[in-house]
Amino acid sequence: MPIFETAVWIKIKPKRYQCPDCDTHPTTTQTCSWYDSRSPHTKAYEQWLLRDLINSTITDVSMKRGIGEGAVEGIINRHISQQVDWQSIQTIPLLGIDEIALKKGHKDFVVIISAINEQGDKHLLAVLPDRKKDTVKAFLSSIPDPQKATIQRGCIRYV
Repeated sequence: MPIFETAVWIKIKPKRYQCPDCDTHPTTTQTCSWYDSRSPHTKAYEQWLLRDLINSTITDVSMKRGIGEGAVEGIINRHISQQVDWQSIQTIPLLGIDEIALKKGHKDFVVIISAINEQGDKHLLAVLPDRKKDTVKAFLSSIPDPQKATIQRGCIRYV
């Protein structure tokens, strides 16, 4: 993360160990809680970039922070699930449906479906590829009956 508008990079080389007593001499690599071995970035930096994506595009964040678009996409893929984990969402007191334009002045829209549970935790449930009635209806029909029964309010914003 930048300090006084100057980029600061931390390069680490995790320690590797090899077992001299085992027949196959397996190796293991040191892990720390502040980084993920699948990522070249720290967890704090990835969270910062995800917040940077609010009201910005991947290209905007890539140019502003001086990292490749592929790196930003990798961070998104690591932190945002492609499937809804309905087991982790017991209740949906508030369901939100919103449409956003992918490009200014174009008719290219996606629909964002989100939820807020009783603890106030926000969940991104889906990004639907279009705003057609059948697409939205299909997703709403896919919500399991136990969770569907807990929906108390809905907030819909269509432009």
